[in-house]
Amino acid sequence: MSADVLSCRGCGRPLTLPVVRLAALPARHEVPQTGAHLPTMGRGTWAVDPASPWTREDGTPTSTVGCLVVHPDDGLGLEAHPDGRRSGGCCGHDGLDGPNRRCPGCDADVATLTDDCYTYVELRFEPEAVEPVPGEQTADEPYALVWGPPTLDEYVGLRARSGLTPVTGEQGVGALAHSWAFCHVRDTVTGEAVAMGRVLGDGGWYFHVADMATLPEHQGRGLGRRVLTRLLARIEETAPPGAYVTLNADAPGRRLYESAGFVETAPRTVAMALRRPTS
Repeated sequence: MSADVLSCRGCGRPLTLPVVRLAALPARHEVPQTGAHLPTMGRGTWAVDPASPWTREDGTPTSTVGCLVVHPDDGLGLEAHPDGRRSGGCCGHDGLDGPNRRCPGCDADVATLTDDCYTYVELRFEPEAVEPVPGEQTADEPYALVWGPPTLDEYVGLRARSGLTPVTGEQGVGALAHSWAFCHVRDTVTGEAVAMGRVLGDGGWYFHVADMATLPEHQGRGLGRRVLTRLLARIEETAPPGAYVTLNADAPGRRLYESAGFVETAPRTVAMALRRPTS
């Protein structure tokens, strides 16, 4: 299996970045106390939705059954539908009035963007309008580095399976929604998220690398280095000169961090933690 590019059936134009197919649509998660939702799909993935996410009062579905769903940021060059009523909503697009995204090559109605304050956050491609076109895959490079977070369930699972302190889904929502930067690695054969890392920060001078994790069966292949390199490059590209970058170095990762230029700050400064009660 390789990463696919969802392309227009009418003109063949690529309509997404490379995305890896998942066996099933991930669970949808609401952000507590807001009514908003996290993106259903992790960046760099797609899946088929066997149902319509919403039903009108008269019982008719609001979306075509069998849509190919991706993260909205994985769409490529799509144009807004000229009928402005299709882009209606409260704070974004509710997707209740038909496809609202068109192919820039042939003007075909190809997808529906939903990103309103009460809808799921998805880019839903019409199954009759697009087709997955396999990308190139080499046997020695079965991984794809993806900019953005994995799904919530993948995030929680990656932490637990890689040996980090387990967190709940409720705790994980904040990590996915409020990180300054996030990237992860996918196995393009299985579609599984196998490594990740993120950065907390103010966007100005202070940044903290966190959640560096790789599944045990994928360790020793340089995935952590790829994630760390990409995160540090993002800081270098966007932050003003003089940025201060910190992390907590567990024993397995110290050699990696030292090779990237991190140095111990003890005894002048030491890491301290305050763990709040769980109930």
